[in-house]
Amino acid sequence: MPNADISWTYIADQINRKKCTPVISNQLILSSLYPAEDVATEWAKSAAYPLADSDNIALVAQYLSVTYRDNYRAKTEYLQFLKQRYLAAAEQDTSIDATVLDQVRRERGLSLSQLAGERLGYPPAGEQENALNLLAAFDMPIYLTTTPHLFLEIALRNLGKRPRTEVYAWHEALEEVIPPEYKTDPDFQPSADEPLVYHLHGLDEYPDSLVLTEEDHLDFLGNVIHDFREIGKMPNAVR
Repeated sequence: MPNADISWTYIADQINRKKCTPVISNQLILSSLYPAEDVATEWAKSAAYPLADSDNIALVAQYLSVTYRDNYRAKTEYLQFLKQRYLAAAEQDTSIDATVLDQVRRERGLSLSQLAGERLGYPPAGEQENALNLLAAFDMPIYLTTTPHLFLEIALRNLGKRPRTEVYAWHEALEEVIPPEYKTDPDFQPSADEPLVYHLHGLDEYPDSLVLTEEDHLDFLGNVIHDFREIGKMPNAVR
């Protein structure tokens, strides 16, 4: 019987030959952004989540969505929590200018991608051990991700690439929410210099687009199976 263990040599060869597509989880991004804490557990504490599975973001979000009777409020509170935690960590980072940090705090309406990425320079260009910088250096034409944040695009731009961001409209109402520049362009041909970053679970700039609660995940699964077969619903390069 063949050995079923992971062959890192084989994976490295597939990467070098551009014969694979990176699928990047939101957990990887959160672990890179908040290396010293478990985001789900900390959010559960701040939200006074009373149940046992406090390490499950989807369940915490579902609890708040039901408690508030408002899915949108649960999502905006989650995004606000992420920003607050990042700013708290940034205050302890001596490499960040205090004046810049004060200015960022006064800016209202910034998404986490804008706050941490555009204003505070995450991920740091040239930091070779950063997971996002490593992924960007793979020179892949397509990246699939479940993160709603735009840090991979920043890492790609730091390497001189011109990434295109597209977002999957996992429910019909998102067709009115997601702006045209993030919708599928059937004429776009991804390449190593102009890669496609395809966000399956929304963007943090548009809270309605997030796949966050347990119910969201179930709806997403039902719709993505259907849309994967539909021509025009998703980029051909992804299908």
